[in-house]
Amino acid sequence: MPTTRTRKGITGLGVSGAALLMVVTAACSGSPDSTPQSSPTTALAASHAPSRPTTSAAARPTAPSTTAPAATATTTPRPTVPATTAPPVTSTTAAPSSGGAFPTASSTGVTAGTSLVNWTGSMSSSAVPGSTEVVDGITYKVINGYSFNLATNDQYFSINDANVIIRNSRFTKAAVDSGQALVRTSNGARSLIIERSEFEAAFNRGVQSDTADITIRASRFHNTGEAAVEKNDRSAASSLTVTDSYMTNDKGWPSGQHVDGIQIGGAKNVTITHNTILNQPYGGTNGNTGYVSNSALGLWAELGNVSGSVTVDGNLLAGGGYVIYVEQKSPYSWQGPVRITNNTFDTRYSSTAGVWGPLYPRGLPSNLTWSGNSFSDGRAISQSSAINDF
Repeated sequence: MPTTRTRKGITGLGVSGAALLMVVTAACSGSPDSTPQSSPTTALAASHAPSRPTTSAAARPTAPSTTAPAATATTTPRPTVPATTAPPVTSTTAAPSSGGAFPTASSTGVTAGTSLVNWTGSMSSSAVPGSTEVVDGITYKVINGYSFNLATNDQYFSINDANVIIRNSRFTKAAVDSGQALVRTSNGARSLIIERSEFEAAFNRGVQSDTADITIRASRFHNTGEAAVEKNDRSAASSLTVTDSYMTNDKGWPSGQHVDGIQIGGAKNVTITHNTILNQPYGGTNGNTGYVSNSALGLWAELGNVSGSVTVDGNLLAGGGYVIYVEQKSPYSWQGPVRITNNTFDTRYSSTAGVWGPLYPRGLPSNLTWSGNSFSDGRAISQSSAINDF
């Protein structure tokens, strides 16, 4: 019999994505969640124009490393078995935030000492055995303690149950830039919660869900290229929450990619709090400035409205042409309050945190609150200086 767990207050929030800047042009096309599994992911695309000069700065010794440590979880092969339904576990309390210091590679991902089962069956949530858990009155299927190796170019893990929790699991893909995310929600999915999991992506998207709510906690994403997490909800009805997670991109992504940490193109509510998001500013080898990453946070009302509130608070951010885009493009707009507060813009790559600065200056929402933001060397960043001084 399963144990009883109590958790509460899981609310997904939504985000928008596309990338632009003075010398970076963006073209976008989002893909609905009903895309068949065999179809490639279509999402916001951008091309990079020649870059402006940047001021480099030495890496700060106290900031988190961008190199993930060797995994401490072990993988145990086990024959696949049919999915089963266990009695639900009732949850009424939210998982605690780690708070304090920024997330690192060692504080996120699969819990140390966890033994993972290597899954060799169908890459879909309905095929994997799991328990059930009730969160805020909603019954979720729980997939806990698995390793999923997506071996072929067009393969991804499909969330084809209505409500799913993925916990203490690892997703890997070897094919570089295959055009598929590692995890995608199907048309029938309504809510996806990911906790304490890892995505080693070979410059493929990590998680993509356009019409289901997404909540991600304490998870690690490495080399996810276009986006660690992407949502393009044209109906502006689903939400995105990302907290206590660690996202990094090394050099070496294909030059055609626009590289973001989190990307939205339309959503309802968006909450991004207490994460570390570090993208190398240039994709080429050392000294090659021919193509740049796009952003740490690429937030757009571009494929649809962002109908609810947006909160970006207490994150450590670095990289991209501009570190943050928060842009609306006619006929779409930010319809609720947008708050960017108490974030640290890390200067390990540049004295301005991004190639050109902290904040893209065009298309900003009229209801933007910008306060408490600073560089990692202690310099305060007003909204005016963020868009005018770099």
